[in-house]
Amino acid sequence: MTRGTHALDWERFQIWTSAARARLSTLFRIGFALAAGLLLAATAASPAGAEHPEPPPRSFEADDLGEDGCTLFQTTGEARWVSTHPAEEDYRVAVSGEALVLMTPGAPGYCLPVIPADRHIEFTAYVGESAVAGHIEPFGADGSSHDYRFDLTSPTATGPIDRVAVAVCQERRSDGSTWSDRCGDEFTVYREGDLGEAQSYSYEFVLPDACHRATVEAALRWVGTERVSVDGTAATELAESDGTCDPIDLPREDLRVVFALNHHDSVVEEYEVPVSPVPGTTEFDTLLPSDPGSAVDIHYVVARVCAFDTEGLIARCLEDSNQLYEPVVPEEDEPYCQYEFVVSSAWENGYVGEVDITPLVEDLHEWRIVVTFPGGQEIRTAWNAEWTQNGSTAEMTGLRWNTTVPVGGTVRVGFMVAGPSEPPPTIEVYGNGRVCEAV
Repeated sequence: MTRGTHALDWERFQIWTSAARARLSTLFRIGFALAAGLLLAATAASPAGAEHPEPPPRSFEADDLGEDGCTLFQTTGEARWVSTHPAEEDYRVAVSGEALVLMTPGAPGYCLPVIPADRHIEFTAYVGESAVAGHIEPFGADGSSHDYRFDLTSPTATGPIDRVAVAVCQERRSDGSTWSDRCGDEFTVYREGDLGEAQSYSYEFVLPDACHRATVEAALRWVGTERVSVDGTAATELAESDGTCDPIDLPREDLRVVFALNHHDSVVEEYEVPVSPVPGTTEFDTLLPSDPGSAVDIHYVVARVCAFDTEGLIARCLEDSNQLYEPVVPEEDEPYCQYEFVVSSAWENGYVGEVDITPLVEDLHEWRIVVTFPGGQEIRTAWNAEWTQNGSTAEMTGLRWNTTVPVGGTVRVGFMVAGPSEPPPTIEVYGNGRVCEAV
């Protein structure tokens, strides 16, 4: 009798835990969305030079529910790809965020009387398919929240970091091994901005033995114009049989899911995922092309299931498995901020330039002006900004009293230049790490 009651309680707990994870995740994401947004805005990045502007920081969020069903281990933060100049010896991603330990608000009788295992946050940086850097951030032993900040670096010879994976996990076993469900859902932060939402590839078919069914589920997302993120699963299971086939007679065809990347009508690279003839699941997650230094635009991707012969060549493809994907470009959003540059006065060997910056979406907590001169000009002095000049490039940032600019307000920066005003300099303006458009 006791044994049956425990089994029933465990079944109820499994059902409740699944629902609790969804409720908790939704609740705390809503509760901390504003705080995370303010954190990201306050610490947003700026360009280090006209030729190496930094992209806006990429936000992340990951969590894992404790064994008691009531404790949520959560982290939110941002990853910022730091501009790298040729003289530097590594590529860096600056990571900052907050680790939170949260409890279900008011759920008497639902929390199991167990102490959740210790968690930490695992960060892994990748170049292509290779992990090049990692960091483990522990949660506070007393259950309190704390902020963290660190850099992930990749040697220059290896190339810039493509993506950073973030997951809240239990500690590995003493021998370093892992197990299923050790971590919560992994969140991946990509270096380039997405050109659109992920597009889904889904195809189900019966294997040639008529006893097994395979299902392919994948998501394709353009990461910049030259990279495509592809991740998903290829699963095989025993199908319902009418007794006419023998499940032991496994299919002999070598079936694979093929993702072909195309530049115009030329195939840049093909990525193949095997479809196992025995029940099981193959997971895949990759950035294509596999060469992180590739500089060829990917115009479309063709996904299909094909059979390969003994020489590794495509013998045939399942015709109705073919699907074509093109980058989805989102509609242009309202400009984040804008600026106007004018030459207010000029003389034979010099001029005065002025830049007005106006935020349009949210208050600016940081701004930066990058001026690239066509040749030989130098800034003699500037006002309303800190400034430096290195060669033909000058950078200006806010002072203590004018770094914050409210929406609708304007900050004006002026500078005196020794040299002609024609041709004019190239002006770049960034607010909270985002590009401001010229008026």
